[in-house]
Amino acid sequence: MNTYKFKRGTYYIGDLCYAIRNDWGDFLDTFITDGKQCRKVSFKNRDVFVGFTAYGDGCYKGSDERSYWVDAGLIGVCPIELADLDYIKGMDGVRLVEIDHDFNIVYDRGNFIIDNIQIKTR
Repeated sequence: MNTYKFKRGTYYIGDLCYAIRNDWGDFLDTFITDGKQCRKVSFKNRDVFVGFTAYGDGCYKGSDERSYWVDAGLIGVCPIELADLDYIKGMDGVRLVEIDHDFNIVYDRGNFIIDNIQIKTR
């Protein structure tokens, strides 16, 4: 189990291939280096979380009753400033959330707890 601390703010939650699509190649270079299943990385001077799902692509239900679509085998959390808002606006399977307090992201072998949202992929 891994726990990461994040500052309050407005965040995108979902597959990062949708949010960071214009810089996807550069983003991949920041975290696919050593085979770790999850990590907190700095991308464009912002903290970003990324964790692999247990079984890759699919649609996973969160405790918030939302479905999270996955096409890159991962779920991530990034500040809204990094997200392509025009592209994701109105898209099902992702979420923009304002968190008014510092919070934790917990990752355990494909299961995620993002503040108070649980997303199980195994």
